[in-house]
Amino acid sequence: MTGVDGRPAATLGDVLTEHRRRRFVGRATEIGLFRAALDSAVAPPFSVLHVYGPGGIGKTSLLEVLGAIAADAGATVARIDGHGLDPSPASVLEVLAETLAIPADDGPICPSEDGGRLVLLVDAYEQLAPLDDWFRTRLLPRLHASAITVIAGRDQPTRAWMADPAWGGLLRVVSLRNLSPDDSHAFLRKAGLDPALHDRIVRLTYGHPLGLALLTDVVARGAEVDSHVLPLDLVEALIPHFVDTVPDHRHRRALETCAVARCTNEALLRHVLGENDVRDVFTWLRELSFVELRPDGLAPHDLARDVLDADLRWRDFDSYKHVFHRTREHSLAALRTNAGRA
Repeated sequence: MTGVDGRPAATLGDVLTEHRRRRFVGRATEIGLFRAALDSAVAPPFSVLHVYGPGGIGKTSLLEVLGAIAADAGATVARIDGHGLDPSPASVLEVLAETLAIPADDGPICPSEDGGRLVLLVDAYEQLAPLDDWFRTRLLPRLHASAITVIAGRDQPTRAWMADPAWGGLLRVVSLRNLSPDDSHAFLRKAGLDPALHDRIVRLTYGHPLGLALLTDVVARGAEVDSHVLPLDLVEALIPHFVDTVPDHRHRRALETCAVARCTNEALLRHVLGENDVRDVFTWLRELSFVELRPDGLAPHDLARDVLDADLRWRDFDSYKHVFHRTREHSLAALRTNAGRA
């Protein structure tokens, strides 16, 4: 099908992609890193760029932009989306076969047609965790030496990547953070929001891309934005992006404690949970993608903390009071017994 000017008519997917590109802001460092690899004449400075961050931080949007940049440069772009994909080598190879020539044996994987440098984009890599060793030792080594792979997931690379000296110079790891204030304001300008609301929205969302997008939608529907309180529908929309599943009540209480306390350690969890051994729940907290390791313990990203805190206050205020008072008791006891910086 062609348009009125004789050129191929754009699909709805093309239109959506163009809209996303026009609304995209920030990530200059990541894009510059990718362009440097793409523009290298022979072998790129790295073979795998691994970007990671919590849900809603903009990993998929970044991959879409990188894919468009690669396509504009004449590269062959292959995509793997871990969402809904069976984590098996056969399923991954079946997806790749739509774009690439996959030999029956373990031979090199190449574009089906001569399409320049190969760029492989892997989204939702955490869903493909059972295949991590296979990706590292079997799949990626079959790509041409000039190929560039971008892996995006919630978690940083496993220790196996770091421990393998052969990957040392071929792997770049980037933690995606919230947008800067300047980029956040640029996002809101592109969204056409009242400039008088920009500072308030940036403060509420801390520049979290999904938070910005959702709160923009909330405001566009006529909701009032209090300068200190997250709208309830924003909280409800963000909760699943920060917490996929909570195994049981103990883990829920540990997560609530992490949201209330400045920093959470095992001693605090023992006091709040009333248990002697909390190592399992502390380890679970530490591995959550939106929780950061700090010198004094664990702390969630700022927006995640606000969302979890607001959700608990609204959902179960009695539980909130319990967690708050137990955390306060532990903090006061520590103040009485500690000295110096502690």
